[in-house]
Amino acid sequence: MASPVHNPRGALWRVWDLHFHTPSSYDYKEKSVVNRDIAKALISAGVSVVAITDHHTIDMARIEELRTFGGEDLVVLPGIEVRTELGGTESVHLIGVLPEDCNLPLAWDTLRVNYELDKQLAERGDDGVYVEPVPKQPFLIYLDNAYSQRKPVLSEGMNVQQ
Repeated sequence: MASPVHNPRGALWRVWDLHFHTPSSYDYKEKSVVNRDIAKALISAGVSVVAITDHHTIDMARIEELRTFGGEDLVVLPGIEVRTELGGTESVHLIGVLPEDCNLPLAWDTLRVNYELDKQLAERGDDGVYVEPVPKQPFLIYLDNAYSQRKPVLSEGMNVQQ
């Protein structure tokens, strides 16, 4: 782990955008915008950290490309926005932000399988995708790639066996 950096001016405030959509979201208006332009616009706006939270998808290739274009000026966190029926007549949108160094293919596969996202998209389209707050099958989310050395972060009412 990196040592903390102490700035002689004291604390530095940074701009973070933890709810940002890209053309990978079904409702994104400007589908022709390219990743280089997205990264450039975020950096120009003074954003230091952005979480890509497209609707019910994690576009791993886009996230990697945004990281490349952002370089040292922009930290790109993977994330996702999903919808639940918790609000009664109105749906509730949930934002999930994952650590920068998470095992993204595993995290995305876990979410897709446990919430049947591909099946829902195929059967109901983008407006018909809903997730349950607790999936039908228990699963564990870990904070980093050291799975064998970490305890689960999420066990919501489950009896977790190690």
